[in-house]
Amino acid sequence: MSRGISQSRLGILAACNVTSLRKIEKGMVQPGVSTAIRLVAATGESVGAFFQKLAEDSALSSLHGTAAPGSSCASPHEDDAAERTCDGTLMDRSGRKGLAGKNVCSVGNGDPQKVKALFGPLFRKVRERHGVTQKAVANAAQYNLRNLFNVEAGSQEPGVMVALAMVCATGCDVRWFFSTLAGLSALPGAYVSPANHTRP
Repeated sequence: MSRGISQSRLGILAACNVTSLRKIEKGMVQPGVSTAIRLVAATGESVGAFFQKLAEDSALSSLHGTAAPGSSCASPHEDDAAERTCDGTLMDRSGRKGLAGKNVCSVGNGDPQKVKALFGPLFRKVRERHGVTQKAVANAAQYNLRNLFNVEAGSQEPGVMVALAMVCATGCDVRWFFSTLAGLSALPGAYVSPANHTRP
């Protein structure tokens, strides 16, 4: 509303049914994480900043601290971190292909069906890097362990609040994670500049 975007226009921009959008905005239904990211990106809002604020407002940030000591997320300003090259490829500092291993535009390309499968594999890499078990995440996020297996395999997508709780449970920086996910999805408003990035 603050950006003057109507629900019908937002529905078109984010490829979301207007009836579903109305229910989402009223808090009647929880969107999947890919739908939530498309909606935020379509408004022109920073995806990472939005999810960081959502975590803070919902007190999910209290789940932080599950990660093993000394672990950290890849972030644009860390020595061993993934960084975005001019062609949109995520690379680590040594020049190897990073989290996606592919050009951003060839991964999700904004296709809602492809985007749905991106959360799980990225989350698995982050969870393993932080040394957090699937069981610990499932317990912290109050999520079925079998569903978590399916999510990490890319065959199932969690609701947005479950996804947020899962990321918080690893101790990963929320802003970085969802900005990266939006970038892999080839959606606008994805990249957080190092100057604005909160260290994991």
